[in-house]
Amino acid sequence: MKRLFIAALAAVLLAAFGCGAKSDKSDKSADGPTAFDVANNSIVNLMTQSMMNDDDSIPLLRALEISDSLDASALTGMEKILYYGSRAQLFGLLHRVDNAIEALRSQMMCFEEDSPDRLAFFGLMALNEGKNDSAAYYFNRGMEVCDAKLKESFNSNFALKNIEMAYYLKGEKAAKALLDSYVAEHPEDHVLGMIKECWPGLVQMYELSKDYKGNFDKISQLASGGFEMSEESDEDDASDSHGSVVVWEEK
Repeated sequence: MKRLFIAALAAVLLAAFGCGAKSDKSDKSADGPTAFDVANNSIVNLMTQSMMNDDDSIPLLRALEISDSLDASALTGMEKILYYGSRAQLFGLLHRVDNAIEALRSQMMCFEEDSPDRLAFFGLMALNEGKNDSAAYYFNRGMEVCDAKLKESFNSNFALKNIEMAYYLKGEKAAKALLDSYVAEHPEDHVLGMIKECWPGLVQMYELSKDYKGNFDKISQLASGGFEMSEESDEDDASDSHGSVVVWEEK
């Protein structure tokens, strides 16, 4: 059995940041850890404790108490991104899917309007709601932003986001061709190498995300590297996805 290590690719769907977060000069402190840092570390440690103990809910409920005690309005820009991201993970582990999605939505509102992360998220939500024209708008705009950024300088975060949006707009074949082109141009990039190696699992994640709410638990498990597949099942998953491409016409 080969484990698909998708943990490093969790930025695709879960608690992602790196492609356009709003800057905030007060994000950095020269005085050591802030009260938020301490609280956030406690939340992360409690979530880890839960996952190491067969998803024990007691640490999760304690983590949620700590999270609820924080005043989001008093946090800096990056702190808000981390705050809503950890809440999304907490609610996901507690199987409170609606709350998790709302936390992700709040997190994305902390990003610049033209952030690829934000555009990809709202495109995915529109796709889930059957609003194909809106989804196509968000994905097309997101790809425009990524292409412009990548022309300035290569960044694997923008490359991965571009591949994701290409998948939803044009299907697996086009997305894989884009990945292959990036790998050919930047063979030294270890993130691209990981994406290529884990491509079948990433495709599975993309497919599951077309019913994001219904498959939230499966997406969370896959994002944390929880699925194991044989070499044969990897190949089957990749081939099956060709038949589920969504195609839009731009208007």
